[in-house]
Amino acid sequence: MKTSRLLFVLFVSLSMVSCNPAPSNGQHNKDTLPAKVAPPLPAKDTNCEFTLGFDAWEPYQYKVIGDQVSGLDIELVEAVVNEICCRLVFEQGTWVSLLAKLKAGDVDILLGASKTAAREEFALFSDA
Repeated sequence: MKTSRLLFVLFVSLSMVSCNPAPSNGQHNKDTLPAKVAPPLPAKDTNCEFTLGFDAWEPYQYKVIGDQVSGLDIELVEAVVNEICCRLVFEQGTWVSLLAKLKAGDVDILLGASKTAAREEFALFSDA
């Protein structure tokens, strides 16, 4: 599970670093197109799954009508997980219980955690 978390954090970090804005004039030329086209993504692997623990904290993570999980942080993580063809499972709880589950390996992702020396002993943190 720690390897999965490391790969996920690495992917998010690299995705953010490698973003380039589109040309502002709406036209493309050979200088703005990538030299190679990325290979197509594999079919969604139902064995690749991340459990995201969340404690309701609007507007970042919360439930809407129909118990659907939503929010700014949720949308970002869903986009990344979908891009790597994995599934995302949500688990709601209190912050204290979710930290314990992360430490035990029962939860893969917690959002908005402050970096502390104690947490660095069992969790990986992304860089800004």
